[in-house]
Amino acid sequence: MNNNRFEFKSSLLLIEIIITVFFFALSGIGCIRLYLKAHDLAQQARQSTGAVVAAQNLAEAYICAGGNPEQAAQLLGEIGAGAATRKDGNNESLSIYYDSDWMLLGSAASETEAAFHAVLTESVNNSTDASGANSGQPQLHTARIVVTDSAGKMIYEIPELSVLEGGETP
Repeated sequence: MNNNRFEFKSSLLLIEIIITVFFFALSGIGCIRLYLKAHDLAQQARQSTGAVVAAQNLAEAYICAGGNPEQAAQLLGEIGAGAATRKDGNNESLSIYYDSDWMLLGSAASETEAAFHAVLTESVNNSTDASGANSGQPQLHTARIVVTDSAGKMIYEIPELSVLEGGETP
């Protein structure tokens, strides 16, 4: 009888240890999931912050350049050589590429090496009077800035940025 009582206490202790280990395993899984979710949120925040800064820098350079994308590229300094401008009628665009740490990629970099891409697309509204002649008013340059990741997913956008020729914002 005494031996039977010892086995009963041993089996209760074993069950208690198993329940405790199971509880700690579940707690550990929950902590790992929380850590992974926090890591994902931190990366998204870092990506969003980088996109906002890139778009704001491009917008400020565009305003200071008086609505000229080529001059905006020169104002941005070291990327002036790496920025690609394209003209299509009255529309002109400026493309800038960044690596995964939001460092500017130079002219030797290709689109495939870039983790992020900022594009300023501009359209110029000519000031003309009723006869179609230039009215002498400064031209209104309107631009849209979009920052995307390498998959083409939009991260941040400045939908409309208006600049009068000479750098004034209306």
